[in-house]
Amino acid sequence: MRKKLFVGALLCTALFAFAAKDPVIMRINGKDIKLSEFEYLYKKNNKQQLEKETIEQYVDRFVTYKLKVAEAEELKLDTAKSFVTEFEGYKRDLSSPYFEDKEVTQRLALECYEMMKRNVNVSNIFVNLGTDKKMQEEKKHKVDSIYQCLINGEDFQALAVNCSEERAAKRTKGEMGFIKVGMLPYEFEKVAFSTPVGKISEPFCSQYGWHIIKVNDERADRGKVLVEHILKLYPRNATDEMKAVVYNKVDSIYDAVVGGANFEDAARKESEDHASAKNGGKLPWFGCKEMVEEFENVAFDLKDGEISKPFSTRYGVHIVKKLASKPLGSFEEYEAQIVGMFANDERGTMGRKAKLETIKKELGFKVNPELDFCLDKLIAKSNGNDSLFFKSVKESEFDAFCIGKQTYKLSEITKTLKTGKNISVQGKKNVINSALNMFAEKRLQEKYVEGLYATDSNFRNLINEYHDGMLLFEVSNRRIWDGATKNTEAIEKYFNEHRGNYVWNEPKYKATIVLTINDSIKAEAKAFFASNADNKNKFADLKEKYKKQVNVENVLVSKGENELVDYEVFGSGVKPTSKRYASSFIYEGHMLDAPENYTDVKIQVLGDYQAELEKQWVNDLKKKYPVVINKKVLKQVKE
Repeated sequence: MRKKLFVGALLCTALFAFAAKDPVIMRINGKDIKLSEFEYLYKKNNKQQLEKETIEQYVDRFVTYKLKVAEAEELKLDTAKSFVTEFEGYKRDLSSPYFEDKEVTQRLALECYEMMKRNVNVSNIFVNLGTDKKMQEEKKHKVDSIYQCLINGEDFQALAVNCSEERAAKRTKGEMGFIKVGMLPYEFEKVAFSTPVGKISEPFCSQYGWHIIKVNDERADRGKVLVEHILKLYPRNATDEMKAVVYNKVDSIYDAVVGGANFEDAARKESEDHASAKNGGKLPWFGCKEMVEEFENVAFDLKDGEISKPFSTRYGVHIVKKLASKPLGSFEEYEAQIVGMFANDERGTMGRKAKLETIKKELGFKVNPELDFCLDKLIAKSNGNDSLFFKSVKESEFDAFCIGKQTYKLSEITKTLKTGKNISVQGKKNVINSALNMFAEKRLQEKYVEGLYATDSNFRNLINEYHDGMLLFEVSNRRIWDGATKNTEAIEKYFNEHRGNYVWNEPKYKATIVLTINDSIKAEAKAFFASNADNKNKFADLKEKYKKQVNVENVLVSKGENELVDYEVFGSGVKPTSKRYASSFIYEGHMLDAPENYTDVKIQVLGDYQAELEKQWVNDLKKKYPVVINKKVLKQVKE
């Protein structure tokens, strides 16, 4: 087969446009295939094989693969809407890692890890953002006034009680206790971990509102602990006397376990934390702020193996046995967890935003400096009519922005624009600018991906692999798999022509087994078959009539493969029993020395028939599409 493949593979270098780093290794149906793509797929193939193929062996399979892709393209399967939609989705997924500045993400991860080494004790004064521009200005003035009071020496706790808009401020006096990384928004954590102990931050804004924080203390992170505990819950609205009763019960348990009783057994029997009780009181590893403060402090203060005295939390009375502790691990251990945590705050988008800014510079992205003036004119012309304004924007031929030498009209940006009513002047501009940013980002990504495909062989090869793999599946499914399965006449003809290929080592019994819930239904089923002998749908009709009272099974079995057939036909074994189906009988059974039709060996016949179709198809493809291989470049492939 390989000799045929190389027939006509004239080594005329004029046929190939050699690139210094990525020359053309072959041309199939006029389409160039680069060395990097062949090498990429060859190495990937060998990683997946138990026995490595030589380059010469792999060339045959590669060419066959590309011939099928050429056929799919000839049939324009790559232009079908379903294909384009699916492929574009794959392309987005594959290109996604290229749209993040990994240096920014790495820097943020290292920053986060450094903060993880400490816990800081903070107090917070909180002021809401406000719902409109006037209120937002008032809130900003309020937080600035509070900050000025603090600068003048007024007490932080007193201002938190009197001025903070956090609901719990009057009770907590603004105190939050020790916090660790990952508990609060990034804006808050960054300020909290960078403000010196005893100092007060300037007002800053998070997604929730304005903050002023004071750092009261800091400590090295205590890592994580593993404990078992026993809990007796307080009754609802418990009095001091009721709490004392609970404490005494726990105190008795404590005396037992320090006296030698097994802690796990006591937890299973006595603890009212049922989730942990079944595991002997064991809790998952936990660290700072993952348990109520009293519980956390006791757990960390114990030595490994030590059991605490009874102590109270708002839930009830506990005893804790400390099993183990571990410090904060290395950055490498936590890196994936840290990056995963970024998905919950603004750091999740910072690497992407930084990359987008780089792409804008590389591709020459510029917003028309006259855009704001253009929008002012359209707003004035609409005279307060929102519908008229947005209509005029959608019809505008104003050049809103450019990417390199290509300009984009305002009308293009707003094709899918969602509009509203009674929008302020600034609100209208915000809507248009938001639409522009979304539209521009999509165009920038598309152009960047085009550039990646042209210059990055790894990306290009991965994209080609998905593209061609999808086409290969679709064309093979049409020509071989699905097509062959549906063509029953052709399969039956193939079977009749190759009957000698399908033999059995021993006879098989072919029949329909009918299972019924009792003898009465069994008799009715036999009568039904007697009166419906010529009905091709009799088995389906029987099941429809009797529903779950009957079941029908078609069998083709040798001796020892079915208990009922063994008992009824071969006279061996014992009659099988079933809780659901008490009665059964065999309908139209007969012995076969060899398959009587293709359905008796359907899987084997279908596989052989598909292989025959495949062979014929590949031969046709080799005749249909020219293949030219550059042997000189083929020698450059690294095994």
